[in-house]
Amino acid sequence: MALPKNPLDISVPFGASRQVVQSRYHWNNDNRSDEVFVIIQRTEHGVGRVIYQGREHEVPEGHAFIVLVPEKSEYGLPENPKEPWELAWLNLYGELGIRLCRELREAFGPVIPMTRTGEAATLFFSLIRQAERRVSVDPFTASTQCFAFLAAWTREASTPAARTLDPVQAAKLICERRFREPIGIKELAAETGLSREHFTRLFSNRMKTAPAAYLRRLRAREAQQLLDRPGMTLTEAALRSGFASVKAMNRALQALAKSSRTRRVSRPK
Repeated sequence: MALPKNPLDISVPFGASRQVVQSRYHWNNDNRSDEVFVIIQRTEHGVGRVIYQGREHEVPEGHAFIVLVPEKSEYGLPENPKEPWELAWLNLYGELGIRLCRELREAFGPVIPMTRTGEAATLFFSLIRQAERRVSVDPFTASTQCFAFLAAWTREASTPAARTLDPVQAAKLICERRFREPIGIKELAAETGLSREHFTRLFSNRMKTAPAAYLRRLRAREAQQLLDRPGMTLTEAALRSGFASVKAMNRALQALAKSSRTRRVSRPK
């Protein structure tokens, strides 16, 4: 006997973190598929357009649109585009996710700001990377991740003054969510829109530690927890916590232990 379908399931099986289109890019969502799903597409550079309920909406940089398939809507390049449209997109499935996206669109319109340094964009690209890499995620975790993204996007759309995080806050959020990935300082700086030198100086002054050291500490703490698990090997712990090698993990663990001892010694009695 088949198990009943979980009404809380939300998933993102397909996505692309970067796609560049220049001409003849147009999708009509009416009769496009028998299966219902949501497309969320963000403009990275250039401008696109979406037509919903008979009205045309511009999709500028830093904004994303919501459309459902199937429905009477369409999207693509504007007529006579001046430059290519660089975009990122994901497809979202599940009854709950579809209903939430309908409500989000009804509240804020088909085109909603999604700033690059905001929490919503960070979660958006995290979901896309999982889809691109075919990362296996259990349904409950996948649903939680999708809900967190939609909740963050709703919160940012509801509070315009809080849509953009400052660069250090944005970098901290990215580090905390992506430290298991091979992310480097150059990519962190690019995510915040700053040069590598300016970002490193700003982060170090505010956090009293360099961004690379901050990442190593997050990875070391994760490795500590993993190594407490029965049967966990050094190699597996290193890879799962974001280190390139066991040697790099061991150095970070030693530095973390030394730092912890120093704090205990200097603590007032």
